[in-house]
Amino acid sequence: GLGYKKSRITQFGLEENYTILSLPLTMSYDTSDDLLDPRRGGRLTIGTTPMLNVEQSRRAFVKMYGRYRRYLPVFDPPAVVLAGSVAAGVITGTRHGDVPADERFYAGGGGSIRGYSYQSVGPLVGDIPYGGRSLIECSFEIRTAVTETIGIVAFMDGGTAYESGNFSSGESFRWGGGLGLRYRTPVGPLRFDIGFPLQKRDGFDDSFQFYLSLGQAF
Repeated sequence: GLGYKKSRITQFGLEENYTILSLPLTMSYDTSDDLLDPRRGGRLTIGTTPMLNVEQSRRAFVKMYGRYRRYLPVFDPPAVVLAGSVAAGVITGTRHGDVPADERFYAGGGGSIRGYSYQSVGPLVGDIPYGGRSLIECSFEIRTAVTETIGIVAFMDGGTAYESGNFSSGESFRWGGGLGLRYRTPVGPLRFDIGFPLQKRDGFDDSFQFYLSLGQAF
């Protein structure tokens, strides 16, 4: 497809205008058995998006992202499911400051690294997320059915965003873990998770985070 976006972004008191033309290309391969509550199979998504800021032609870059998720039933019918996810992203072609803040990579939060607040893992200026040009994330879950409608989950998430585009700019790879409750509804499982930061930053991270949403975390 083709993309067009016009935006005005303010970060750290600096305001910039962007007019972005893009060509998003995505490949997906899905062998999972359910959209919101998969119990077997896998999902692969790979995307690459060349972007050009037509207001400043030197600010052209390519954003790439890939993610693989796998679901393995331990018993049949699956009372226990092992689930895993790995993801990586990179932005190439320009320096960090020339990438719009809303196109950079961020980590942390309910769909990323549970136990840490939204977008708080990765480059920071003070206590404000700055975003990065590369990203690594991984997640592992043990999902156990207690009844036909209630399940419990133990999870471990890890990852970070890096300011550089080569996964090596000094940010710490952080881990979070916790437990969750699932309540099966006709439209998918209602998810309630409590996550704990395993590498808590004093004066910055809370002792735990709550997450509530529809569908499994991945």
